[in-house]
Amino acid sequence: MKSIYAKSSITKVVRLMLILEEVLPALVGQAPWAALVLTILYYAYKGLRKEIGDLKGIVISLQLFLVDFMRLKGLFTLEEAGFIKKEVKRIARVQDPLTPEEVEKLRKVLSKDVDEIELEEIGELVEYFANKWMKEGGRLSFDIFLRLAMLKGYVESKKLKEGV
Repeated sequence: MKSIYAKSSITKVVRLMLILEEVLPALVGQAPWAALVLTILYYAYKGLRKEIGDLKGIVISLQLFLVDFMRLKGLFTLEEAGFIKKEVKRIARVQDPLTPEEVEKLRKVLSKDVDEIELEEIGELVEYFANKWMKEGGRLSFDIFLRLAMLKGYVESKKLKEGV
């Protein structure tokens, strides 16, 4: 069974466009109309990639805003934070697109008790997986980012209550 986190068709299109960049100059001499059509498609795709990148940025901003709002309202409990931590571990364990370094980063933070997680270290993980999703895409990166952002919300909420 194919993983839901498998490389998307967009990734395949990117590969095709990279090949096209190499082939296009030779194609101009052989089939100018085909080269023209492919050039138009190529630049349309480049514009689409920018739009997709902008959309990813909007999604990340929206998710972080919602988590911050929920944090300020004090909506994160210890039990919920524990559940979120277990979810990140489960996702990371089941899926294999993570590098050994990424698994180690997650393990280092998630092996701690929820109340022992430092704001800086969870913040670094949130930023890392947000950037990974922006650059590479993939549902796995987004799922981990979203759950880590919620866990960070709990850690920040706890710090606010403690007055730290």
